[in-house]
Amino acid sequence: MQTVEQVKKRIDYLLERDQATEAEIEKVYSQAVDTLRAIVSDVHNRYAVDGVVVPANLYGKVTVKDMLLLKQQYDKLPDDLSASEQDRVDYYTAMSQTSPKGLITALVGLALIAVVHKVGKIIDKNNRTAVKEEIAYQAKYEDIPKMSVKKYASSEFEVKTGKDFVPWTERVLTDHDQAVNRISNVINSMVSQGMRAEDIADHFYPGNAKSMRADNIPKIIRDATVKAKRTARTEAAAREDAIVEQTFKANNVKYFDWVTEPGACQKCMFLALSGPYKVGDEASPRVPESSHPNCRCRRLAGDESIGNDKMTALLAGAVSANRDENDLGLQNSNKDDDFEVVEDVRSLPVKPDKGGRPNAKIILYRGGKAESIRIYDSKGYAYRDYDLTNHGNSKNHPVVPHVHDWIVDSVNGKIRREKWREPTDEEIKFIEGAIEYGDSRQTEVDK
Repeated sequence: MQTVEQVKKRIDYLLERDQATEAEIEKVYSQAVDTLRAIVSDVHNRYAVDGVVVPANLYGKVTVKDMLLLKQQYDKLPDDLSASEQDRVDYYTAMSQTSPKGLITALVGLALIAVVHKVGKIIDKNNRTAVKEEIAYQAKYEDIPKMSVKKYASSEFEVKTGKDFVPWTERVLTDHDQAVNRISNVINSMVSQGMRAEDIADHFYPGNAKSMRADNIPKIIRDATVKAKRTARTEAAAREDAIVEQTFKANNVKYFDWVTEPGACQKCMFLALSGPYKVGDEASPRVPESSHPNCRCRRLAGDESIGNDKMTALLAGAVSANRDENDLGLQNSNKDDDFEVVEDVRSLPVKPDKGGRPNAKIILYRGGKAESIRIYDSKGYAYRDYDLTNHGNSKNHPVVPHVHDWIVDSVNGKIRREKWREPTDEEIKFIEGAIEYGDSRQTEVDK
Protein backbone atom coordinates (compact mmCIF):
# COMPACT_ATOMS: atom_id res chain seq x y z
CA MET A 1 0.00 0.00 0.00
CA GLN A 2 1.16 3.53 -0.77
CA THR A 3 1.82 6.14 1.87
CA VAL A 4 1.07 9.86 1.76
CA GLU A 5 4.81 10.53 1.45
CA GLN A 6 5.07 8.26 -1.59
CA VAL A 7 2.10 9.95 -3.24
CA LYS A 8 3.60 13.37 -2.54
CA LYS A 9 6.83 12.26 -4.22
CA ARG A 10 4.77 10.97 -7.13
CA ILE A 11 3.08 14.38 -7.46
CA ASP A 12 6.47 16.10 -7.44
CA TYR A 13 7.66 13.82 -10.23
CA LEU A 14 4.50 14.44 -12.28
CA LEU A 15 4.91 18.19 -11.91
CA GLU A 16 8.47 17.89 -13.23
CA ARG A 17 7.25 15.80 -16.15
CA ASP A 18 4.53 18.36 -16.84
CA GLN A 19 7.15 21.11 -16.93
CA ALA A 20 9.19 19.18 -19.49
CA THR A 21 6.12 18.73 -21.71
CA GLU A 22 5.12 22.36 -21.28
CA ALA A 23 8.63 23.46 -22.26
CA GLU A 24 8.19 21.58 -25.55
CA ILE A 25 4.87 23.31 -26.15
CA GLU A 26 6.33 26.72 -25.31
CA LYS A 27 9.15 26.15 -27.79
CA VAL A 28 6.70 25.40 -30.61
CA TYR A 29 4.59 28.48 -29.91
CA SER A 30 7.68 30.65 -29.49
CA GLN A 31 8.73 29.67 -32.99
CA ALA A 32 5.20 30.53 -34.16
CA VAL A 33 5.71 34.17 -33.16
CA ASP A 34 8.76 34.35 -35.44
CA THR A 35 6.79 32.73 -38.27
CA LEU A 36 3.90 35.17 -37.90
CA ARG A 37 6.29 38.13 -37.75
CA ALA A 38 7.79 36.98 -41.06
CA ILE A 39 4.32 36.61 -42.59
CA VAL A 40 3.22 40.11 -41.57
CA SER A 41 6.51 41.55 -42.84
CA ASP A 42 6.05 39.75 -46.18
CA VAL A 43 2.51 41.14 -46.42
CA HIS A 44 3.80 44.64 -45.74
CA ASN A 45 6.55 44.34 -48.34
CA ARG A 46 4.09 42.95 -50.90
CA TYR A 47 1.21 45.40 -50.50
CA ALA A 48 2.73 48.58 -49.08
CA VAL A 49 2.62 51.73 -51.20
CA ASP A 50 5.12 54.35 -50.06
CA GLY A 51 5.68 52.23 -46.96
CA VAL A 52 1.99 52.04 -45.98
CA VAL A 53 -0.60 49.25 -46.34
CA VAL A 54 -4.18 50.56 -46.39
CA PRO A 55 -7.51 48.71 -46.90
CA ALA A 56 -7.67 49.66 -50.58
CA ASN A 57 -4.46 47.71 -51.17
CA LEU A 58 -6.08 44.47 -50.04
CA TYR A 59 -9.01 44.25 -52.41
CA GLY A 60 -8.90 43.00 -55.95
CA LYS A 61 -7.58 39.91 -57.64
CA VAL A 62 -4.98 37.63 -56.13
CA THR A 63 -2.06 37.27 -58.51
CA VAL A 64 0.24 34.32 -59.10
CA LYS A 65 2.96 36.25 -57.30
CA ASP A 66 0.63 36.65 -54.31
CA MET A 67 -0.03 32.91 -54.22
CA LEU A 68 3.69 32.26 -53.82
CA LEU A 69 3.28 33.51 -50.25
CA LEU A 70 0.66 30.82 -49.67
CA LYS A 71 2.81 28.13 -51.27
CA GLN A 72 5.62 28.92 -48.82
CA GLN A 73 3.33 28.11 -45.89
CA TYR A 74 1.63 25.20 -47.62
CA ASP A 75 4.95 23.49 -48.29
CA LYS A 76 5.75 23.59 -44.56
CA LEU A 77 2.69 21.53 -43.63
CA PRO A 78 3.31 17.92 -42.53
CA ASP A 79 2.03 15.00 -44.60
CA ASP A 80 0.09 13.35 -41.76
CA LEU A 81 -2.53 16.01 -41.00
CA SER A 82 -5.72 14.78 -39.35
CA ALA A 83 -9.03 15.01 -41.21
CA SER A 84 -10.06 18.06 -39.15
CA GLU A 85 -6.73 19.76 -39.79
CA GLN A 86 -6.97 19.03 -43.52
CA ASP A 87 -10.49 20.49 -43.60
CA ARG A 88 -9.09 23.76 -42.30
CA VAL A 89 -6.25 23.70 -44.82
CA ASP A 90 -8.80 23.28 -47.64
CA TYR A 91 -10.87 26.13 -46.22
CA TYR A 92 -7.90 28.49 -46.02
CA THR A 93 -6.72 27.53 -49.50
CA ALA A 94 -10.12 28.50 -50.91
CA MET A 95 -10.18 31.72 -48.86
CA SER A 96 -6.74 32.72 -50.15
CA GLN A 97 -8.09 33.12 -53.67
CA THR A 98 -10.88 35.57 -52.79
CA SER A 99 -8.73 38.68 -52.17
CA PRO A 100 -5.40 39.73 -50.69
CA LYS A 101 -7.23 40.21 -47.39
CA GLY A 102 -8.43 36.60 -47.53
CA LEU A 103 -4.91 35.52 -48.43
CA ILE A 104 -3.53 37.10 -45.26
CA THR A 105 -5.99 35.18 -43.09
CA ALA A 106 -5.11 32.01 -45.00
CA LEU A 107 -1.39 32.55 -44.36
CA VAL A 108 -2.00 32.92 -40.63
CA GLY A 109 -4.34 29.91 -40.59
CA LEU A 110 -1.88 27.61 -42.37
CA ALA A 111 1.01 28.70 -40.15
CA LEU A 112 -0.99 27.94 -37.01
CA ILE A 113 -2.29 24.63 -38.35
CA ALA A 114 1.34 23.52 -38.56
CA VAL A 115 1.82 24.68 -34.97
CA VAL A 116 -1.32 22.92 -33.72
CA HIS A 117 -0.23 19.71 -35.43
CA LYS A 118 3.11 19.78 -33.61
CA VAL A 119 1.42 20.55 -30.29
CA GLY A 120 -1.03 17.72 -30.88
CA LYS A 121 1.88 15.32 -31.34
CA ILE A 122 3.36 16.50 -28.03
CA ILE A 123 0.09 16.05 -26.14
CA ASP A 124 -0.54 12.63 -27.69
CA LYS A 125 2.96 11.49 -26.72
CA ASN A 126 2.44 12.88 -23.21
CA ASN A 127 -0.83 10.96 -22.84
CA ARG A 128 0.84 7.68 -23.77
CA THR A 129 3.74 8.33 -21.43
CA ALA A 130 1.34 9.19 -18.61
CA VAL A 131 -0.64 5.97 -19.07
CA LYS A 132 2.41 3.71 -19.32
CA GLU A 133 4.09 5.24 -16.31
CA GLU A 134 0.95 5.22 -14.17
CA ILE A 135 0.27 1.55 -14.89
CA ALA A 136 3.89 0.72 -13.99
CA TYR A 137 3.69 2.87 -10.84
CA GLN A 138 0.49 1.23 -9.62
CA ALA A 139 1.86 -2.23 -10.37
CA LYS A 140 4.85 -1.46 -8.15
CA TYR A 141 2.66 -0.96 -5.08
CA GLU A 142 -0.68 -2.66 -5.80
CA ASP A 143 -2.28 -5.61 -7.54
CA ILE A 144 -3.72 -4.21 -10.73
CA PRO A 145 -5.90 -5.62 -13.51
CA LYS A 146 -4.69 -5.78 -17.08
CA MET A 147 -5.15 -2.32 -18.56
CA SER A 148 -4.88 -1.20 -22.16
CA VAL A 149 -2.52 1.66 -22.88
CA LYS A 150 -4.33 2.26 -26.16
CA LYS A 151 -7.70 2.57 -24.42
CA TYR A 152 -6.57 5.21 -21.93
CA ALA A 153 -4.20 7.07 -24.25
CA SER A 154 -6.82 7.49 -26.99
CA SER A 155 -7.93 11.02 -27.83
CA GLU A 156 -11.48 9.73 -27.38
CA PHE A 157 -10.85 8.98 -23.71
CA GLU A 158 -13.51 10.93 -21.85
CA VAL A 159 -12.09 13.69 -19.68
CA LYS A 160 -14.90 15.25 -17.68
CA THR A 161 -14.07 18.90 -17.12
CA GLY A 162 -17.42 20.34 -18.19
CA LYS A 163 -21.00 19.42 -19.01
CA ASP A 164 -20.20 18.06 -22.45
CA PHE A 165 -17.32 15.84 -23.52
CA VAL A 166 -15.24 17.18 -26.40
CA PRO A 167 -12.09 15.28 -27.46
CA TRP A 168 -8.95 17.25 -26.69
CA THR A 169 -7.98 17.26 -30.38
CA GLU A 170 -11.12 19.22 -31.21
CA ARG A 171 -10.61 21.58 -28.29
CA VAL A 172 -7.08 22.37 -29.47
CA LEU A 173 -8.40 23.08 -32.98
CA THR A 174 -11.12 25.32 -31.58
CA ASP A 175 -8.43 27.26 -29.73
CA HIS A 176 -6.58 27.48 -33.06
CA ASP A 177 -9.63 28.96 -34.78
CA GLN A 178 -9.99 31.58 -32.05
CA ALA A 179 -6.31 32.52 -32.33
CA VAL A 180 -6.54 32.88 -36.12
CA ASN A 181 -9.57 35.18 -35.78
CA ARG A 182 -7.86 37.33 -33.13
CA ILE A 183 -4.64 37.63 -35.13
CA SER A 184 -6.60 38.51 -38.29
CA ASN A 185 -8.44 41.20 -36.35
CA VAL A 186 -5.12 42.65 -35.12
CA ILE A 187 -3.74 42.74 -38.68
CA ASN A 188 -6.97 44.29 -40.03
CA SER A 189 -6.79 46.91 -37.29
CA MET A 190 -3.24 47.79 -38.32
CA VAL A 191 -4.24 47.99 -41.98
CA SER A 192 -7.30 50.14 -41.28
CA GLN A 193 -5.03 52.74 -39.66
CA GLY A 194 -2.37 52.46 -42.36
CA MET A 195 0.08 49.68 -41.49
CA ARG A 196 3.71 50.80 -41.41
CA ALA A 197 6.83 48.85 -40.52
CA GLU A 198 6.93 50.52 -37.09
CA ASP A 199 3.32 49.43 -36.45
CA ILE A 200 4.36 45.82 -36.97
CA ALA A 201 7.12 46.23 -34.41
CA ASP A 202 4.67 47.75 -31.89
CA HIS A 203 2.27 44.83 -32.25
CA PHE A 204 5.03 42.25 -31.83
CA TYR A 205 6.93 44.07 -29.08
CA PRO A 206 4.32 45.90 -26.96
CA GLY A 207 6.27 48.03 -24.52
CA ASN A 208 3.84 49.84 -22.24
CA ALA A 209 0.68 49.33 -20.19
CA LYS A 210 -1.56 50.82 -22.87
CA SER A 211 -0.30 48.53 -25.63
CA MET A 212 -0.52 45.55 -23.26
CA ARG A 213 -4.28 46.06 -22.86
CA ALA A 214 -4.82 45.88 -26.60
CA ASP A 215 -4.72 42.54 -28.39
CA ASN A 216 -1.30 41.86 -29.87
CA ILE A 217 0.33 38.87 -31.54
CA PRO A 218 2.56 37.69 -28.65
CA LYS A 219 -0.37 37.96 -26.23
CA ILE A 220 -2.57 35.84 -28.50
CA ILE A 221 0.16 33.22 -28.84
CA ARG A 222 0.73 33.21 -25.06
CA ASP A 223 -2.99 32.60 -24.54
CA ALA A 224 -2.84 29.67 -26.98
CA THR A 225 0.24 28.35 -25.19
CA VAL A 226 -1.48 28.48 -21.80
CA LYS A 227 -4.52 26.63 -23.17
CA ALA A 228 -2.37 23.93 -24.76
CA LYS A 229 -0.33 23.42 -21.58
CA ARG A 230 -3.53 23.21 -19.54
CA THR A 231 -4.90 20.61 -21.96
CA ALA A 232 -1.73 18.53 -21.73
CA ARG A 233 -1.66 18.50 -17.93
CA THR A 234 -5.42 17.93 -17.55
CA GLU A 235 -5.54 15.08 -20.05
CA ALA A 236 -2.61 13.30 -18.40
CA ALA A 237 -4.05 13.74 -14.90
CA ALA A 238 -7.47 12.39 -15.90
CA ARG A 239 -5.95 9.27 -17.43
CA GLU A 240 -3.81 8.64 -14.37
CA ASP A 241 -6.85 9.07 -12.12
CA ALA A 242 -8.82 6.57 -14.20
CA ILE A 243 -6.05 4.01 -13.68
CA VAL A 244 -6.09 4.77 -9.93
CA GLU A 245 -9.84 4.07 -9.93
CA GLN A 246 -9.35 0.69 -11.58
CA THR A 247 -6.62 -0.13 -9.06
CA PHE A 248 -8.97 0.74 -6.19
CA LYS A 249 -11.59 -1.63 -7.54
CA ALA A 250 -9.11 -4.45 -8.19
CA ASN A 251 -7.86 -4.23 -4.60
CA ASN A 252 -11.34 -3.87 -3.13
CA VAL A 253 -10.52 -0.45 -1.67
CA LYS A 254 -13.58 0.99 0.03
CA TYR A 255 -12.45 4.53 0.84
CA PHE A 256 -9.88 7.04 -0.37
CA ASP A 257 -8.41 10.38 0.69
CA TRP A 258 -7.63 13.42 -1.44
CA VAL A 259 -3.91 14.32 -1.41
CA THR A 260 -3.15 17.87 -2.51
CA GLU A 261 -0.38 19.14 -4.74
CA PRO A 262 2.02 21.85 -3.48
CA GLY A 263 0.30 25.25 -3.26
CA ALA A 264 -3.12 23.66 -3.83
CA CYS A 265 -6.14 25.92 -4.31
CA GLN A 266 -8.87 26.42 -1.70
CA LYS A 267 -11.21 24.07 -3.56
CA CYS A 268 -8.75 21.19 -3.43
CA MET A 269 -7.87 21.94 0.19
CA PHE A 270 -11.54 21.69 1.02
CA LEU A 271 -11.73 18.34 -0.80
CA ALA A 272 -8.78 17.11 1.28
CA LEU A 273 -10.42 18.25 4.52
CA SER A 274 -13.78 16.70 3.64
CA GLY A 275 -12.52 13.15 3.04
CA PRO A 276 -12.42 10.23 3.19
CA TYR A 277 -14.70 9.31 0.29
CA LYS A 278 -16.31 6.09 -0.82
CA VAL A 279 -14.85 4.44 -3.92
CA GLY A 280 -17.39 4.14 -6.72
CA ASP A 281 -19.79 6.68 -5.23
CA GLU A 282 -20.90 9.13 -7.93
CA ALA A 283 -20.72 11.92 -5.34
CA SER A 284 -17.06 11.17 -4.57
CA PRO A 285 -14.53 13.58 -6.14
CA ARG A 286 -12.38 12.72 -9.14
CA VAL A 287 -9.41 14.40 -10.78
CA PRO A 288 -9.94 16.75 -12.58
CA GLU A 289 -13.73 16.89 -12.97
CA SER A 290 -14.34 17.57 -9.27
CA SER A 291 -11.46 20.00 -8.87
CA HIS A 292 -10.39 21.96 -11.95
CA PRO A 293 -8.34 21.75 -15.15
CA ASN A 294 -4.58 21.73 -14.42
CA CYS A 295 -5.15 19.91 -11.11
CA ARG A 296 -2.29 17.70 -9.95
CA CYS A 297 -3.87 16.37 -6.76
CA ARG A 298 -4.20 12.58 -6.42
CA ARG A 299 -6.36 10.05 -4.63
CA LEU A 300 -4.95 7.62 -2.07
CA ALA A 301 -6.53 4.51 -0.57
CA GLY A 302 -7.51 5.31 3.02
CA ASP A 303 -9.69 4.44 5.99
CA GLU A 304 -13.28 5.39 6.69
CA SER A 305 -12.27 7.83 9.45
CA ILE A 306 -9.74 10.61 9.45
CA GLY A 307 -7.27 11.13 12.31
CA ASN A 308 -6.74 14.34 14.25
CA ASP A 309 -3.07 14.51 13.22
CA LYS A 310 -4.01 14.42 9.56
CA MET A 311 -6.75 17.01 10.05
CA THR A 312 -4.28 19.33 11.80
CA ALA A 313 -1.78 18.95 8.96
CA LEU A 314 -4.42 19.58 6.33
CA LEU A 315 -5.66 22.67 8.12
CA ALA A 316 -2.10 23.97 8.35
CA GLY A 317 -1.68 23.41 4.63
CA ALA A 318 -4.95 25.17 3.86
CA VAL A 319 -3.87 28.23 5.78
CA SER A 320 -0.34 28.28 4.38
CA ALA A 321 -1.23 27.93 0.72
CA ASN A 322 -4.07 30.42 0.42
CA ARG A 323 -4.52 34.10 1.13
CA ASP A 324 -7.43 35.91 -0.43
CA GLU A 325 -7.94 39.52 -1.42
CA ASN A 326 -9.51 40.26 1.98
CA ASP A 327 -6.02 39.99 3.48
CA LEU A 328 -5.05 43.11 1.52
CA GLY A 329 -7.30 45.75 3.00
CA LEU A 330 -7.52 48.50 0.36
CA GLN A 331 -5.36 46.65 -2.17
CA ASN A 332 -7.03 48.11 -5.26
CA SER A 333 -7.48 51.60 -3.88
CA ASN A 334 -5.41 54.34 -5.50
CA LYS A 335 -5.86 56.98 -2.81
CA ASP A 336 -2.78 59.14 -2.41
CA ASP A 337 -2.28 58.12 1.21
CA ASP A 338 -2.32 54.42 0.29
CA PHE A 339 1.12 54.48 -1.35
CA GLU A 340 4.62 55.00 -0.07
CA VAL A 341 7.39 55.97 -2.48
CA VAL A 342 10.95 54.79 -1.78
CA GLU A 343 14.06 55.36 -3.89
CA ASP A 344 17.20 53.42 -4.71
CA VAL A 345 17.00 50.88 -1.88
CA ARG A 346 18.65 47.52 -2.49
CA SER A 347 15.50 45.48 -1.84
CA LEU A 348 12.11 45.62 -0.13
CA PRO A 349 11.27 43.42 2.89
CA VAL A 350 9.13 40.32 2.33
CA LYS A 351 8.25 39.37 5.94
CA PRO A 352 7.05 41.25 9.03
CA ASP A 353 10.18 40.33 11.01
CA LYS A 354 12.26 41.89 8.21
CA GLY A 355 10.31 45.16 8.10
CA GLY A 356 7.17 44.25 6.14
CA ARG A 357 4.21 46.38 7.29
CA PRO A 358 0.56 45.26 7.21
CA ASN A 359 -1.38 46.47 4.14
CA ALA A 360 1.54 48.61 2.92
CA LYS A 361 1.80 49.56 -0.75
CA ILE A 362 5.29 50.58 -1.77
CA ILE A 363 6.42 52.00 -5.11
CA LEU A 364 10.15 51.49 -5.67
CA TYR A 365 12.01 54.00 -7.84
CA ARG A 366 15.53 53.60 -9.20
CA GLY A 367 17.27 56.45 -10.97
CA GLY A 368 14.06 58.45 -10.89
CA LYS A 369 12.03 55.79 -12.70
CA ALA A 370 9.36 53.50 -11.22
CA GLU A 371 10.71 49.93 -11.10
CA SER A 372 8.16 47.92 -9.09
CA ILE A 373 5.16 48.05 -6.77
CA ARG A 374 4.89 45.71 -3.79
CA ILE A 375 1.73 45.23 -1.71
CA TYR A 376 1.57 43.45 1.64
CA ASP A 377 -1.14 41.41 3.34
CA SER A 378 -2.75 42.17 6.69
CA LYS A 379 0.13 40.47 8.55
CA GLY A 380 2.98 42.24 6.78
CA TYR A 381 3.97 39.46 4.37
CA ALA A 382 4.62 40.33 0.71
CA TYR A 383 1.49 39.45 -1.24
CA ARG A 384 2.09 40.64 -4.80
CA ASP A 385 4.71 42.39 -6.91
CA TYR A 386 3.92 44.44 -9.99
CA ASP A 387 7.23 44.61 -11.87
CA LEU A 388 7.54 47.45 -14.36
CA THR A 389 10.72 46.25 -16.13
CA ASN A 390 11.97 42.98 -17.58
CA HIS A 391 14.86 42.88 -15.04
CA GLY A 392 17.26 43.11 -17.96
CA ASN A 393 16.11 39.67 -19.13
CA SER A 394 13.52 39.97 -21.89
CA LYS A 395 13.68 36.24 -22.64
CA ASN A 396 12.40 35.18 -19.21
CA HIS A 397 10.20 38.25 -18.69
CA PRO A 398 8.80 39.16 -22.13
CA VAL A 399 5.74 40.94 -20.69
CA VAL A 400 6.05 44.39 -19.12
CA PRO A 401 4.45 45.08 -16.74
CA HIS A 402 4.11 41.60 -15.20
CA VAL A 403 3.01 40.19 -11.86
CA HIS A 404 4.62 37.89 -9.28
CA ASP A 405 2.40 36.47 -6.51
CA TRP A 406 3.90 35.43 -3.16
CA ILE A 407 3.03 32.21 -1.30
CA VAL A 408 3.47 31.97 2.48
CA ASP A 409 3.69 28.76 4.51
CA SER A 410 2.10 29.67 7.84
CA VAL A 411 3.59 26.60 9.53
CA ASN A 412 7.26 27.50 9.08
CA GLY A 413 6.95 31.11 7.91
CA LYS A 414 8.77 30.46 4.64
CA ILE A 415 7.80 32.65 1.70
CA ARG A 416 8.42 32.22 -2.02
CA ARG A 417 7.75 34.25 -5.14
CA GLU A 418 5.80 32.56 -7.93
CA LYS A 419 6.68 32.65 -11.62
CA TRP A 420 5.52 35.80 -13.47
CA ARG A 421 2.08 36.10 -14.96
CA GLU A 422 0.30 38.66 -17.13
CA PRO A 423 -1.67 41.37 -15.26
CA THR A 424 -5.46 41.49 -15.43
CA ASP A 425 -7.27 44.56 -16.75
CA GLU A 426 -8.03 45.63 -13.16
CA GLU A 427 -4.37 45.23 -12.22
CA ILE A 428 -3.31 47.33 -15.22
CA LYS A 429 -5.56 50.14 -13.93
CA PHE A 430 -4.09 49.72 -10.45
CA ILE A 431 -0.55 49.93 -11.86
CA GLU A 432 -1.34 53.02 -13.92
CA GLY A 433 -2.85 54.76 -10.89
CA ALA A 434 0.14 53.90 -8.74
CA ILE A 435 2.63 55.15 -11.35
CA GLU A 436 0.66 58.35 -11.83
CA TYR A 437 0.79 58.99 -8.08
CA GLY A 438 4.47 58.04 -7.82
CA ASP A 439 5.47 60.24 -10.75
CA SER A 440 3.58 63.17 -9.28
CA ARG A 441 5.47 62.72 -6.01
CA GLN A 442 8.74 62.60 -7.92
CA THR A 443 7.85 65.87 -9.67
CA GLU A 444 7.12 67.53 -6.32
CA VAL A 445 10.50 66.38 -4.98
CA ASP A 446 12.27 67.76 -8.05
CA LYS A 447 10.64 71.13 -7.54
